[in-house]
Amino acid sequence: MSKLELEKTLELSDLTHAFIYKDLIRPSIANAFCYTLQQMPVAFTIYFLEQTQNQLHVATFGVGTIFYQAFGFSAMNGLASGLQALASQAIGAQKFQFCGKLYYQSIFIACILIIPISIILYSSEDIMLFMKIDSELAEATGLLNKGMISVILLEGIFAQTKAFLNAQNLYHLSVYTHFASCFLSLIFNYFFISILEMQLMGGIIARNLLELSNNLIIIYLIKKFDCCKQTLIKFDWSLLDGTFKFFKTALPIGCIFWYESICFELFQIQVNYLASLLLSLNVLMYTVALIAYQFSYGISIAATTFAGNAMGAKSVKLAKQYTIGSFVLFGGFQILCLALIICYQQEIVQFLTSEVEMEVLFIKFLPVLLIQIVTDGVQALVSGIVKVIGKEHFASKSMMFCYIVFGQPTAYLLTYVWDFELAGVWWGMIVAASTYSLLQIYIMLKSDWHHLSNEINDKIHSMGAHHADTELQLLEKA
Repeated sequence: MSKLELEKTLELSDLTHAFIYKDLIRPSIANAFCYTLQQMPVAFTIYFLEQTQNQLHVATFGVGTIFYQAFGFSAMNGLASGLQALASQAIGAQKFQFCGKLYYQSIFIACILIIPISIILYSSEDIMLFMKIDSELAEATGLLNKGMISVILLEGIFAQTKAFLNAQNLYHLSVYTHFASCFLSLIFNYFFISILEMQLMGGIIARNLLELSNNLIIIYLIKKFDCCKQTLIKFDWSLLDGTFKFFKTALPIGCIFWYESICFELFQIQVNYLASLLLSLNVLMYTVALIAYQFSYGISIAATTFAGNAMGAKSVKLAKQYTIGSFVLFGGFQILCLALIICYQQEIVQFLTSEVEMEVLFIKFLPVLLIQIVTDGVQALVSGIVKVIGKEHFASKSMMFCYIVFGQPTAYLLTYVWDFELAGVWWGMIVAASTYSLLQIYIMLKSDWHHLSNEINDKIHSMGAHHADTELQLLEKA
């Protein structure tokens, strides 16, 4: 966004300015498409593994997800979330080269984070054996998690690059990359799993090659379109000065994402003690919720960028306009989404399963699914806003509080004490997300955004941006 756009001021009651929705809609759709495509490689791997009729390896991917998703991907994506929030604020404050410095620092931190992540994943087999999980499954999952260490590092670097681009409203490069990666994933999985018959190891190799390809493709696109002239500066080791300060600042922002992932896995642990039919139903409901969530998350990412730009530029009215606009856009999407699910509920469930009993259960649990879709979407949106207005400490603490104090006990009581079965776990998630969202909305309404904007600029200044541009210009000339 240009400085001229950032300096636009609007009355909060006026929601007719088309540029707000024009700014938000395209990035929201791009992000939704991007994150939907991101799910495809795992689906391809599971599909080809199922063709080998080795259910152990299929189950391995399900169990392994608890480890590499909760302790690996969530940590890297949490770091990327912190980078995007800070970089979008820096862009708004016209600290373009400082944005590039933050990007290099986040990649450096990702390379350090992989060390404790590797220890956890390398020990996953022993952890599962200690938890009395089947030894054969534990061994296969341990192999998978070891193979995923390099995947997490490559995915972590890729996530930082996407966040760096998102902060500059360059969403289309990520979409192009994920679109290409879907075809590559199909080829890699088919070749290593089906042609070479490497089964689980083939899936691991395919995923490693895919993540390597993602990084190469997006770097190629950045150079081809030459779209980061002001921000992607020549690397020098001196750029890593102040990395700890960046990590300390980004940590509470990233923890919002990481806590959410950890808490979600805790809910899934409660589900694991239910009947097998309900386990399958949970997967079906989660699939529908995940698809619906993508656009909500897309709006959240777009709102993070534009509101962050505005707060960094000290244009508080514009930041509030983007916030209100994102809620209006979200509301319109939710009405459309829920209407489609209700109207085509029979077709949806028949597409996902052929079991009659599963169809009946899906219709029975549909109301709780619809409520969860709304609350989860609201949570994604408010999380995106609070972290760019400087309330990330409150958000990260309240996230853990709401999920542990309210969500988990509610889920347990409803599921195992009052026999709500699967609906109990989902109501627990709804209670947690609703409580968290209400707290964030309250803090957004009560906060002085002008004061927060000044604090954000002081924070950027304290991180070294006040002298960074001069130093970085000298580096480029060297």
